Amino acid sequence: VGGRISSPFIYYKFGFYYLFVTRETCCWSPGITNSTVRLGWSKSPEGPYEDEVGIPMIEFNGGNDFIEERP
Repeated sequence: VGGRISSPFIYYKFGFYYLFVTRETCCWSPGITNSTVRLGWSKSPEGPYEDEVGIPMIEFNGGNDFIEERP
């Protein structure tokens, strides 16, 4: 899926489940990775989790960049 997913965390508030994950994509240049914290939400803890425009997080570009870190 173009990157590695780690550190999932689900938070419930105001009738929605919020899924936070860290996604690393490799090689903006050799040996350098880019990490972002992605956010999606769902009415069910089992999902599907989507971003603000309805793109499922399971897709490569799904989920909003919540926190972004670039080298």
